[in-house]
Amino acid sequence: MTSTTSLPEAAKKTAETEGSGDGDVDDNGGDGVVDAGDTKKNDGTDADGDDGIDADAATDIDDDDITAEGGEKDGTETEGSGDGDVDENGGDGGVDAGTTQKNDGTDADGDDGVSNFEDIAAADVDDDDGDKFSQDGEKNGNVKIDADDTDGGDGGVDNNADTERNDETDTSDGGWVQNFEDIVATGDDDGDHDDGVSSFAAIAAADHDDGLSSFAEIAAADADDDDDNTQDGEHGNAVNRLSPVEVFDKYFEGATAGDKIKIGENKDGVTNEVEKDHKIAGLSCNNYGGPEKESELLDIVYWRDIESDSKISSPFHDDEKYLTFEPDFAGWNNVRMGYETIMVLAHAMGRTLVMPPDREFHMLENDIRPGKKNAFAFSDFYHIESLDREHEGLDIISMEDFLKRNLENSAVKPPKNEVDWNNKDLDPLWDHLRTVGHVKKFDPWSCIAVIPSAEGEEAITDLQNIMEEVKKLPDRDFAGNPIDVSAPAVERLQEMRADRDELCVYDREMQGQRLLHFKMDPEEGHRLLIHFYAFIFFQDWKYDLWTKRFVRDHVRYLDKIMCAAGRIVSKLRKMARKKDKKNKDGHFDTMHIRRGDFAEQYKDTQISAKKLFKKSKRELTPGSILFIATDQSDKKWFKPFSDVYDVVYLSDFKDLIADLNVSYYPMLDQIISSKGRVFFGTYLSTFTGYITRLRGYYATKNQLDGYLEGSTKSYYFYPDHEKYHLLEYRNVQQPFWTNEYPAAWRNIDEGINKL
Repeated sequence: MTSTTSLPEAAKKTAETEGSGDGDVDDNGGDGVVDAGDTKKNDGTDADGDDGIDADAATDIDDDDITAEGGEKDGTETEGSGDGDVDENGGDGGVDAGTTQKNDGTDADGDDGVSNFEDIAAADVDDDDGDKFSQDGEKNGNVKIDADDTDGGDGGVDNNADTERNDETDTSDGGWVQNFEDIVATGDDDGDHDDGVSSFAAIAAADHDDGLSSFAEIAAADADDDDDNTQDGEHGNAVNRLSPVEVFDKYFEGATAGDKIKIGENKDGVTNEVEKDHKIAGLSCNNYGGPEKESELLDIVYWRDIESDSKISSPFHDDEKYLTFEPDFAGWNNVRMGYETIMVLAHAMGRTLVMPPDREFHMLENDIRPGKKNAFAFSDFYHIESLDREHEGLDIISMEDFLKRNLENSAVKPPKNEVDWNNKDLDPLWDHLRTVGHVKKFDPWSCIAVIPSAEGEEAITDLQNIMEEVKKLPDRDFAGNPIDVSAPAVERLQEMRADRDELCVYDREMQGQRLLHFKMDPEEGHRLLIHFYAFIFFQDWKYDLWTKRFVRDHVRYLDKIMCAAGRIVSKLRKMARKKDKKNKDGHFDTMHIRRGDFAEQYKDTQISAKKLFKKSKRELTPGSILFIATDQSDKKWFKPFSDVYDVVYLSDFKDLIADLNVSYYPMLDQIISSKGRVFFGTYLSTFTGYITRLRGYYATKNQLDGYLEGSTKSYYFYPDHEKYHLLEYRNVQQPFWTNEYPAAWRNIDEGINKL
């Protein structure tokens, strides 16, 4: 039997139930650490309604030197450092004007600002067939040409040899898009549509003799070859920096970019729709108040754009078969956990995923300011429309669209023929779907969900035989000894078994159902409080890794959330550099200290601040910047920490997030905490758990120490025997929700293009 993580008995199966869910008041569902201002008070605030936040909570920042402790080497970590950001002044480009090659697709006046680099062949926009909507080697209609282009060319779009054509041109005057050989460039500019600056994605920049260099951290170059703030061929009013859309460090060389991102404002100040044409892999913050620097954006990006991954479909794919589900009723991170699992199941089963109606999420703080939403859909947190558009194998529709589509079918008519259930009592809808849909218990505590690799009984039998073989194997300790991600199915299933002997099979009966419904009823074993990678097994290791990349790269928070977190991370790094000139990377440390509902639910986790300080001081540096995410409203409670460190909270950065809905504050705390050099979290908290997964994503991207084994510099305050849990590889164990595991991020970029 594999070992089971110890925890209080009350934690088993019930986990975080209504009234105790993760994400509560800054665990982060409310503002907890946010000055009341115009926001609604959370329970337990002090009498003046300011949530116990002292306006002077931020300590002074002096210039004391920081001395590394714990045997750590100065300068060895580069996570989010920004060093190597093209160059320190924002524009190395590294392009020698004398070695560039004029392209022959410029407009009549020759000033379109398009430049080519040596060894990159410019391709003429050829209209051999008389159809200006096609180029050499392309099918008619693949390229949308700017109608403003009057010279018979391509609307200012220059495509180079062997590249993939952007499907939409810049619609503003003077804008242009260019692609380079063997590089798929996103076709939009930096967001203001006025400078013709291209964005590049995952460019494996070759070190040509023309001065275009490869970078270890950033594989994109600012094509600025002189001191006049222009690029080759551009006039003085041009911007000299390339937008950092989809750019990654050398670890991600070879990834490809996709369609343009239509985002930001054009010359006339008209704001384009952000989500409608958004490319998930892109991150543009021009529309959200920054950050603007390449290094600051790259610091916050952990995902990749892998074009081949968007082509994967299930052998069962049928867009006329549906999957509906009831979200978890507890805190946000329990909801998120179930949502990720459902998303993977829908794709693997080849079913159209029906999103639940808008509703208030339990324990997310309401924003009482005029015009702020309090009832949310998942699309208010994730790029749902883009996800549906970009993935051939995944169809997503709203509940309203689903009900309208099926009104003529008496079997699925909703109660009273109501189709709009947004912000309404959903019990009648759930009762209806439980009746007309096929409901089968997938209990993650007793079984592992398996999706056959093909239709027919043979594929199902193969999976059952694998499990029978696993049961015969002797016990094996995987701690610090992970198997290869491409290991045989028997070994991989043994590693994730976690004391389960049964399979939940997507069998012939389920395959034949038009509507599958996953209900939420913990008492009957209907609750997907589990990480997708701990529940769903794929016989093909390549598909297993694909699902993990799918969640990493496409199930990520909206730009406005990521950008807001990016602004704060950037500020924290500046504070750290100012405090210690030797801290060039701007490292800071982070913590998540959950109290609130845990004081009743998991009393053993409630340790005094003095004890928490003692448990963490060995790994931290006196005088350093320490960001604390917490639901503890009285910041005086943290005095043992603030006496030694420069402690800051989310509330200290209100000026950077003034317009953001307070319901997003928990996500900010998670993203910011994931960027710490060292992180201490609260055991049993799914809020802490997701932070550790994000840290795994960042560690993999930046190739930090231990990334090959899936370890990060993350610790638990309690219990003592779990403090170093995250420094060593651990396989999936029950109870699943208490921790995230390296299986979610370790070596998941293997097998790309092999499916």
